[in-house]
Amino acid sequence: MKGKEGTMIKEEKGQLTIFFSLLLLSILLLGLTAIEGVRIAEAKTKVQRSLISAQESILADYNTELSKRYHILFFDRTYNKRGEEEVEKRIEDYMDYQLNPSQFLTKKALGLYDCSVELARYENDTTIMENHCKSLRHEIREYMKYREPKELLKALGDTVSKAAGNEGAREDAAAQVDESKAELENQENNQEESEDQGEATPTEEVEDPRDSIKSIISGGILNFVMKDVSKISTDKFDKSKLPSHNITEVEEQDSDAKFDEIEDLQGMLKDSATTSMADKVQTEGLGVEYALLHFSHATSKEKLEPTKLKYEVEYLIAGKNSDMANIKSVVNKITLLRFGMNFAYILTDSAKRAEALGLATAIAGATANPAIVKVVQYLILSAWSYAESLVEVRELLKGGRVPVVKNMENWNLSLSGLSNLSSNSSVKKYKVGLSYQDYLRVFLLATTNQDKKYYRMLDLMDMNVKQTNEKFAIENSVFSYDTACVVRVKRLFRLLPVVGGFNKDYYEFEFMRTCSY
Repeated sequence: MKGKEGTMIKEEKGQLTIFFSLLLLSILLLGLTAIEGVRIAEAKTKVQRSLISAQESILADYNTELSKRYHILFFDRTYNKRGEEEVEKRIEDYMDYQLNPSQFLTKKALGLYDCSVELARYENDTTIMENHCKSLRHEIREYMKYREPKELLKALGDTVSKAAGNEGAREDAAAQVDESKAELENQENNQEESEDQGEATPTEEVEDPRDSIKSIISGGILNFVMKDVSKISTDKFDKSKLPSHNITEVEEQDSDAKFDEIEDLQGMLKDSATTSMADKVQTEGLGVEYALLHFSHATSKEKLEPTKLKYEVEYLIAGKNSDMANIKSVVNKITLLRFGMNFAYILTDSAKRAEALGLATAIAGATANPAIVKVVQYLILSAWSYAESLVEVRELLKGGRVPVVKNMENWNLSLSGLSNLSSNSSVKKYKVGLSYQDYLRVFLLATTNQDKKYYRMLDLMDMNVKQTNEKFAIENSVFSYDTACVVRVKRLFRLLPVVGGFNKDYYEFEFMRTCSY
């Protein structure tokens, strides 16, 4: 009996040994699996951090010229024409350094993760030109938010309201001119031709002020309103390779005023009208102020970095291919806008109307046709208002200000003085009113297609940066991009089926991340 009991005890002891051995092995496997799982999780976190660091390092390689001159952050995806492969190589190098710093040390350290970057792909970038220059607009807002934007927008709103404050009077003036023309046409249609009808001749020799104004602007109004016109560059540049070339637009034709026909006066009153701008102040106001801070114009006081064009803001408005064409276009716009204001006032001044009527009667009285006399009166008032506009624009280009709404006290020219009008004629000085820069604000805001303004900004940036870096191309400036990468992490315990099965010496992970300024 003792033999059998001893044998049973020995068998039970063997079963316990096997049981506890299997239990210990299971605990060991579970522990190793937990360790490997934690190591993999930590490796993923480390890879993600290295990817973020690598992407941020690429963003840190922003174009310093764009940052310095225009306070916007974009990097060149070609790294000065080296290609997008350079971006991928740098991302891979940055990640490799972050994941395996010991390889750059003299003494090698034991690597717990042993990661290797198999692929780093650069894709889905967003350039400065895409989506109607959305990223450029974003960068402008980010910069301008530090310059008291509420005060800037309030001041811009005040300027806009002043510029459009006399629009109703201009419309009334246009209606009076239209009525006068309709009256004349009605008489011509109903009047039968008679033998004594012919070309009207004045009853006496009278100097027509319209001829004086035509003589003044015969060489272009720039010669009257600006000094040293000969120094303005007429050199043309090629717009076909600039960003704004992608915008379909009809180029505006600029022409000086005419005073021969009532149709000319109607056209001038129509052209001087301003579009509704109040609703654009909040959406486009900061872009307008940014443009005036970073681009030069005819009355700029701050010295900016060397630029391809002297009249940059004028280019943003007109889009012509030379300094001469741009300043001429903007001067014409201001002159027509001021003309509308001046003509609206002069029709309400009974003394001036009477003076013009007397001269019109002397010129066209031989026709004995009141409708013709009235038309001539309007054309004389038109020439008078236009001359007043010219001296105002000249004052604006000198850095002065001009009252928006005219009255008897702030009117400058007399009708008799038009024949002696010259570039040396003095005008009244005012501390209130709108400046040349204010009118640039109005035109930038009144642009129907606001995209033009931003694409033309890119034109100027491209031309200016190219002066110091011929390899620069604004269309390669990137705001955001994606990185897709594949990273391998070496196994520590080959037999543990944590990820990827039993047949590989490594775990492989894919990551995708978007980054932007």
